[in-house]
Amino acid sequence: MKYEAFFWLALLSCTTSYVAWTAMRVWLFRMDLFNIRDRLWLEMYRAGDLANPAHREAASTINGIIQLAPMMSFATLIQIDQEERSERSSQVRLATLPDAPKPVRKAVHDSVVTLATYLVRGGILGWSVYTMFRLMKMLGWLDGRVTDFSNRLLFSRRVRQAGDRDLTHSGSQLCP
Repeated sequence: MKYEAFFWLALLSCTTSYVAWTAMRVWLFRMDLFNIRDRLWLEMYRAGDLANPAHREAASTINGIIQLAPMMSFATLIQIDQEERSERSSQVRLATLPDAPKPVRKAVHDSVVTLATYLVRGGILGWSVYTMFRLMKMLGWLDGRVTDFSNRLLFSRRVRQAGDRDLTHSGSQLCP
């Protein structure tokens, strides 16, 4: 009887800890994205280039990821990737990124790194995928594929719609 109570208390403790970690993880991920977006706005403000279309696109993209943060997982990424492969709608947007100002390119890069870190810190699946990617990179199997995948995700219709909805409903100064 004593061991049974200990078992149920340990199970309750583990479950509570997991739920708290999941909520904290999403909160930390979103805070990192807010910081990236705020740094981008500040750098573009200092440069006097807030109206730049690349800046507005990057802010919208980051807002979309912030909006979708609670449901971000490897399964969501695969689903978004499949949608974008079937639509091929992101090809137009990818062409403008190399011409974007340096703060915009840095913000997009930081967003991808933050998203990858968020997914890898998630648990055993994340570490397994990370290990598999490292192995594939060592063997040279990932030449440009990760970049293409992250670009399809960042400039996907779903992220764009979530970001546009967030900008128009929040009364942001970025998107009048």
